[in-house]
Amino acid sequence: MIKYIGSKRTLIPVILEVVRRATNACSVIDLFSGTSRVGHALKAAGYRVLSNDHNAYALTLARCYVEADAEDILEDARKLI
Repeated sequence: MIKYIGSKRTLIPVILEVVRRATNACSVIDLFSGTSRVGHALKAAGYRVLSNDHNAYALTLARCYVEADAEDILEDARKLI
């Protein structure tokens, strides 16, 4: 993934720990998603993620890394084969 000014990449372990400590948290909002690294990490950890960013490039990344579900994509691909 492209390095991005203001990336929260190095903060991901801290952010995940803070979210894990929150009781009953099952959904998380990433208000400034940028490259979607945080949203992707939270999704991988099992959280429902809502991503937001004004930048069109960030929207494309969020659709790829947060919105897309690998299992659904693989199932669709198998149907085409």
